[in-house]
Amino acid sequence: MKKSLKKALALLLAILMIATLFVGCNSSPDPDTPNGGGNASGGDQPEFDWSKKITIDVMTFDTGEADPNSQNDRIKQFIEEKFNVRFNVSTVTYGTTYLEKLNVVIAGGDYPDLFKAMWADNIKQYYEDGLLVDIDELAKDNGFTNLSAYLDEARAYQNLTAYDGDFYAIPMKIGVYQHGLWYRKDWLDKLGMDVPTTMEEFYEVAKAMKEADFDGMGTYGFSADSSWWLNHFHCMYTGSWDYKLMDDGTIQHYRALPEMRDAYSFWAKMYAEKILDQSICTGTSARELFVSGRTGMMMRDCYAKDIQYVFDQIKAINPEAEVGIMMMPAGPLGSHQITGTPYLDYTAISTTAEDPVRIAAILDYILSDEGQDLLRNGIEGIHYTKNADGTITKHPEEYEKDKFGTGDYGIHWMMSLVYSDPYYVADDFAYMDFFNETSGRLQEAFDTDYFVTAFAPLDGYSSDVTEKYLPKFNELYNQFDQKFIMGELEVNDKNWQLWLDTIESEAHYSQLVEDWTKAYQDYLAANGG
Repeated sequence: MKKSLKKALALLLAILMIATLFVGCNSSPDPDTPNGGGNASGGDQPEFDWSKKITIDVMTFDTGEADPNSQNDRIKQFIEEKFNVRFNVSTVTYGTTYLEKLNVVIAGGDYPDLFKAMWADNIKQYYEDGLLVDIDELAKDNGFTNLSAYLDEARAYQNLTAYDGDFYAIPMKIGVYQHGLWYRKDWLDKLGMDVPTTMEEFYEVAKAMKEADFDGMGTYGFSADSSWWLNHFHCMYTGSWDYKLMDDGTIQHYRALPEMRDAYSFWAKMYAEKILDQSICTGTSARELFVSGRTGMMMRDCYAKDIQYVFDQIKAINPEAEVGIMMMPAGPLGSHQITGTPYLDYTAISTTAEDPVRIAAILDYILSDEGQDLLRNGIEGIHYTKNADGTITKHPEEYEKDKFGTGDYGIHWMMSLVYSDPYYVADDFAYMDFFNETSGRLQEAFDTDYFVTAFAPLDGYSSDVTEKYLPKFNELYNQFDQKFIMGELEVNDKNWQLWLDTIESEAHYSQLVEDWTKAYQDYLAANGG
């Protein structure tokens, strides 16, 4: 599993690097391309009769400032004309709000033709209710090679939504978590200290930054938005941040492993000495503390838009400030950082859709070189001009009209109908050099066992036992997490046993372990292991 994951992550890095340097060298869409006439991505494909115009009802999330039903969106218009369709889009804020709205729509029986879905257990329910089209079969039968290749790539690490080997929902590629340990480089230089490479050195640097208080703001040494972000450090003690396969063959939760005691001891010390942000367990804004000079280090996102925000804000407050993003300092198990599986959330086609084949053709087109060029750069001659040397000159005023780059999942919102584009960086990104440095940091990570992933066989797993007891277990570990870190409970033998006894008596932990272990054994049996 590790070898296949590393190959997968290496491929994701290649996508990152290509996307970063992408300047629109692919051929532009031809507005005169007739509807139908074979697969949208070319090749020897079946002929389709798309002379009848259809409406595709879409339900999705987080399209940013863009109005997906705008009649002025020329990118959407191009695809509508190409496939002789009209999109009718409902967009809802991502999260439980979206899921609740989707389930209300589904319960009413008026299913969207194409919709984003969240979490594997929901996909399983939709599949069992007969709501989902077999997308693998659809792609293979109709020669949609881009879509088939995408699904084949996803199959290596996301199989919970594959039933009898076929996907009934397309896993959305989100890439490796691009989180990073930010630090004030100028402060480190003033202290005459090196970037920490161990947790002991991390403590010393954080303590020195707090005591120096260079910006005079009452500085913490380290902050994060919540204690969840400490998982990046916990995994260097436990080797996991969700489930872990033990030597005896059982599946345990990392919070119940004895190594977590050492992790809690470290953070309790940081908290007691006020080196750690005192609001980390109750909610804080590490980014605002960092840009305002009130924390020397933070664990947070380092996607392109986050880099741009930090640079803009911190330079406005202190033009002399310098920042960096470091590799994680090594704990007892080495230097590691958490990441989820490379896929999260899904796209599904409803069995009630008027023309599932045409919908799949659109998704296949989005994945083609031509479709990627269109959704990243727009229409040649309108959104950009191609120069003699192959580079492009963008027309910002035209991008603004179509609200390019305002959503969370790609340059144009339609990108997320099949996958997200979290690593794409426009060639005019103001801090490209710094972003390339973070790419180098990722390259180093990809060449090692740096990333600790979610335990894929149980990612999204749900059963009667987990539905009954897991919510209570999660509630309890959040309670004890806060008590241990904030010092309400000293991290000692007595209180650690109290934690173990509580999850057993109130959350039936041993039954959860038994259920997780059986699910893993079933997974192995189903996959020839």
